[in-house]
Amino acid sequence: MTTQSSDLEYETRRALQHWIGIMLDEVHGLPHWPSVKNWNRADLHGAIVRCQRATSAVRLYASEFTQHTPLHQLDTRSAQAITYATQLCDQLEAEVNFVQAELMVYAR
Repeated sequence: MTTQSSDLEYETRRALQHWIGIMLDEVHGLPHWPSVKNWNRADLHGAIVRCQRATSAVRLYASEFTQHTPLHQLDTRSAQAITYATQLCDQLEAEVNFVQAELMVYAR
């Protein structure tokens, strides 16, 4: 059974994909253990804030889907996108929290 997605649902899914890309880029830009010594605290804090904002945007778009339409009534691709985005946010938030809690200490 195929569910037709509305234009709004399609555009929301595209926006979600766009913000997932931004979130991945921001998290990828965080320092790893050996290089954190080369970062100053202000730059590292800015990178962490950008990651948190991108993650919040992804969560916002994911919640937009279910705000007006129950999950089981959405197009299959939209439901998969919501699940993927939510799981990805959880994993990346853990990474960002680790950098903030553990590596911030070692920045200049």
